[in-house]
Amino acid sequence: MKKTVATLLFAILVSAGTYAQNWGDGPKYQLNQITENLYQFETSGYRNAVLVTDEGIIVVDAVNTEAATWLSTELEKRFDVPVKYLILTHSDFDHIGGSKVFKDRGAIVIGQENAAADIVKEGKMESHDIVVPDISFSDDFTIKLGGKNVKLTYLGPGHSNSLVAVHFVEDRALMVVDIISNNQVGYKTLGAGIPGILKQIEKVLAIDFDTIMPAHSPVGTKEDAQTYSDYLNGLYNSVEQAVKDGKTLEQTQKEIAMEKYKHFAMYDTWYLLNVQGVYEQISALNE
Repeated sequence: MKKTVATLLFAILVSAGTYAQNWGDGPKYQLNQITENLYQFETSGYRNAVLVTDEGIIVVDAVNTEAATWLSTELEKRFDVPVKYLILTHSDFDHIGGSKVFKDRGAIVIGQENAAADIVKEGKMESHDIVVPDISFSDDFTIKLGGKNVKLTYLGPGHSNSLVAVHFVEDRALMVVDIISNNQVGYKTLGAGIPGILKQIEKVLAIDFDTIMPAHSPVGTKEDAQTYSDYLNGLYNSVEQAVKDGKTLEQTQKEIAMEKYKHFAMYDTWYLLNVQGVYEQISALNE
């Protein structure tokens, strides 16, 4: 599908600035087409990617047992090919919670080596439908299936120590989760490892893609990803200066408004928490 058509399609599927606040409307589960071969599974607060080829299907992430069961069943109904691979973007529960469902139905599970170690170390398999990856890799890994190339790139430490970007080469699309939000501020206090997250985003932007598919915000463009990078870097630099100047958290939250980004979804709800997260991490680094 040509870029212009793909762009029009996801413009119809999402409405930037309000979409995140409207999750929960409509069907509980949806499977939306992004390009000719690439789909996005969606449920409340979460999305993942599905690539369909003549030789089989590649699924990225499995949120929980119920969602994974619905998606696996839906793919069987729609397409006469099996799920060959399940890619785990990292080891957080909301991305691996239904991995056993796909494994039990014949999929090969792939993840970065630190994800496998974390799953075992934290005992995540004991009371959940979670499995350890069948294939683990260190830095990069490429899946070739049905004339398609899917490149997995380890992004280094930051948000988790096992995060990978999933590049659908021929579809010029990238799924990267938890570190980039399209037309939306970051989630609450942004999580641990913000300096590492900034470096992870740099690696993402070095990849050649047109469409970006986050897990917790709308489908967007590479320009949207760059805008979020500008937002987070600008916020970090401004808060870092405030900390150097001896400003309190309350002063920093009052003085740094980042008004250029007030149109972002969840600004009124999460922006001050974004400031708090950056402030606390910078302060801890300076102790």
